[in-house]
Amino acid sequence: MILSEEEKKISEEITIDLFAREKAGYTISQIAEEVGRSETSIRAHLTGKTKAGQLVRETYEKLKNRELKVVVPFVKVSEEMVEKEDLKKRIDEIKREYEEKINTLKKEVELLRQENSDLKKQLEEKENILKNIKEKLIILKDLVEYVEQV
Repeated sequence: MILSEEEKKISEEITIDLFAREKAGYTISQIAEEVGRSETSIRAHLTGKTKAGQLVRETYEKLKNRELKVVVPFVKVSEEMVEKEDLKKRIDEIKREYEEKINTLKKEVELLRQENSDLKKQLEEKENILKNIKEKLIILKDLVEYVEQV
């Protein structure tokens, strides 16, 4: 059976997955059940009887014996990426500053509301005193007029 490049790649990816599960301590039957393949098929891949199995096993052995080096390409960080990160940090700082200011203002507003409430109570008390004084003045005026008539 001749496999296309895509099928070979899929087969290699599946074999890598099988190999990783084996190294993690899974049994052949556990691996077969999880990936939906027969135990015979799993065994064929893991023992290197398939091309994908051979490739994965050889690569693993080379890595294990330090015969194969994995080269990780260096990714150049562009100035734009750095600027974006700086901007994100600055935005977060500004956001924190404004949140602090908002919280401070909320506390101040609450204090002013309480003070306003207290002042309203005091005003009401003073208005009641004034009303009582006015009522007493009217009574006093009436009394003075009565006394002047007598």
